[in-house]
Amino acid sequence: MELRYYYRIFARYRWTILVTVLLCTGFMGALVLTKGPLYEATVLVREQPMGEGASQVFGINERQAQTRERLANLATVATGPEVMDRARKRLGMDAKHSDWQVTAEPVGWSELLKVSVRSSKRDRLPAAANALVEDLGRYWRELNLAEMRGRREFVEKGLGQAKRDYRRAQTDLDEFKQRVGLVAIDTETRSELERLAKLKADLTTATVDVAQLRAKDTAWKTQLSGQLRTRAIEETLAADPTVARPRQQLADNEGELASLRLKYTDQHLAVKEAMHKVEQTKAELHQQTSAAMGELTGHLSAVPTSMRDSYVNLQTEYAAARARQQALNDVAGSAEKQFASMVKRESTLVGLLLARDSAMNAYSQFQSKLAQMAAQEREIEGSSPIQVVEAAGESISVSRTPQKLLLSLALGLMLGVGLAVLLHYLDNTIQDIDDARRLELPVQAVIPISARPLGVLGAGNPGDGTIEPYEHLRANLFHGNRFLGGSAIMVTAAAAGAGKSTVSANLAMTMARDGHRVLLVDADLRRPRQHLNFGVPGKPGLSEVLQGTVPLSKAIRPTAVKNLTVLPSGVTPDSPAGLLSSPPVRDVIKAIREMAEVVVFDTAPGGAFADAAFLAIHVRNVLLVVAPGESQREVERNFTEQLTNMGAHVAGVVINKTRGDHMQGYYAYSYYSGRRADDASGPRPVAVAAPAVLAAELEGDVSPDSAEST
Repeated sequence: MELRYYYRIFARYRWTILVTVLLCTGFMGALVLTKGPLYEATVLVREQPMGEGASQVFGINERQAQTRERLANLATVATGPEVMDRARKRLGMDAKHSDWQVTAEPVGWSELLKVSVRSSKRDRLPAAANALVEDLGRYWRELNLAEMRGRREFVEKGLGQAKRDYRRAQTDLDEFKQRVGLVAIDTETRSELERLAKLKADLTTATVDVAQLRAKDTAWKTQLSGQLRTRAIEETLAADPTVARPRQQLADNEGELASLRLKYTDQHLAVKEAMHKVEQTKAELHQQTSAAMGELTGHLSAVPTSMRDSYVNLQTEYAAARARQQALNDVAGSAEKQFASMVKRESTLVGLLLARDSAMNAYSQFQSKLAQMAAQEREIEGSSPIQVVEAAGESISVSRTPQKLLLSLALGLMLGVGLAVLLHYLDNTIQDIDDARRLELPVQAVIPISARPLGVLGAGNPGDGTIEPYEHLRANLFHGNRFLGGSAIMVTAAAAGAGKSTVSANLAMTMARDGHRVLLVDADLRRPRQHLNFGVPGKPGLSEVLQGTVPLSKAIRPTAVKNLTVLPSGVTPDSPAGLLSSPPVRDVIKAIREMAEVVVFDTAPGGAFADAAFLAIHVRNVLLVVAPGESQREVERNFTEQLTNMGAHVAGVVINKTRGDHMQGYYAYSYYSGRRADDASGPRPVAVAAPAVLAAELEGDVSPDSAEST
């Protein structure tokens, strides 16, 4: 499609586009003025992990936690209401008078987090940003301490239970020795017994870890129950082969590691290799679980990515702990069965020693963990978890008023163009020559809306630009193409307001100016206009002639234009359509044809009334007048089909009341309009045939070739 097509659309709806742009720009300007300027203060911080499991609020013991995940968790806390409320209280501000907008985001792939505070009030904004980061560090420390204390509670419970088990086992051992006497066991059995005792201590520790992780898992499911269908997700992950394979591999590796620990110490090469396999399989399980979880919940934008990643970490740790617990339990149970096959006295002694040593080892492990946690808590309490890399300095303006106005200007332009295109496609009226040609009729003339009124046109000179469109129309109809089948033509329109009466009057005057005897018949019996245009009496006229009350010669009126006479409409009848469809119409029209060389009929609008259709049966030749922006395509098309079905010959279309943007493909008629009368000499734009030849040609007695030779 040609660019000029779009240009015409935009030119037609230019005011719509302009108003849309102004509205969008004005709305954005008013919004900016209403909200006032916006300022921002920024602080760059770095999180400092503080001990095992303390670097994640949402996860636990994440040795492979990525930096961006930790920063994402920290950003979630930084933008939460708890930190902002603390900062406001410390600065003595309330929420009503501190319109803070806090954002936090990682800086690229670095370990830095940018915390920004925006407000319409510039004063104290840097202090607010620094205070917010300071309170963030305190709150982050509290969260980490709460995490550590929760872990310590489980360890303290395990420690108490191990202490009670040790005392009970020692008491049982002492009673056994007193009852049966001292029973000795060989060195190899003693060594195996010590390793089994350590294995059972590990089993006790693993059982505590599983209980702790189960509690975490329950808490997470409760937290995510409103956002994720955790049960359905667990079932899907369990059935996913990409997740099930590393889970089974992890269980096998843990079983192999437990069996080796029963035979060798942790410093043995085979034990170290087995431990490395466990860590590799655990990493693979984390990766596959994360990928499967991302596919299941990727469309849930309401769930932060950091929360989902932490949930994956928890599930991985939970699965690893359960696999370790199950492997230790299986290996320890098998070893105990081997010791049970000894002599009863030795077997009982081994069992008592195993119970005592297992409890003692478990007690030692829990004591070590408690000491480690106490050290970590002291580290957390004595240091800041947030390191300020760059404190907030002067606040800067981030209103971006010019950018917002430019954006609104571009948005308004796009909306305006879109609205213009939409209105164009919703508009079913004829807009230009291209639309008129879609009626499959030739465009005979384009008449500008700037043409002067009828009276001035009648007094114009041949070089006047207002006459040229009608000269063009006359040439196309009666000389250039020579396709009319007679000397009469009916000028009509489908709808009122197209300007058919003006076109018919000016066409008649143009023919009369060229020396032809022209009769203009006002056949619009509903709203006649021609008697007013030419200043002649409106009655008697056509209606009286058709009714037989007045002879035709008495009803025809001369005009001030030489060679032009007018037959007015006469008295408005009760049924104009009935009168025009009556039998006398044929004879009257035949008589009218004999009164002049050219007869022009002006009729009522054909889209609303049947007058034009009945008249077209006898006149045959029809000229259709349309007005851009007023004439509807479907109405004009239907009217044209109706005329064709009645046997009429639609000679073409006149586009009336056009503006400059409607005249694509036609030259303007204003070239000669500014010339003086004494400078009007020169070639006429259209050659005119002699009257005798023209009359014979209109009646069909002269062929086109002979007319040209004449």
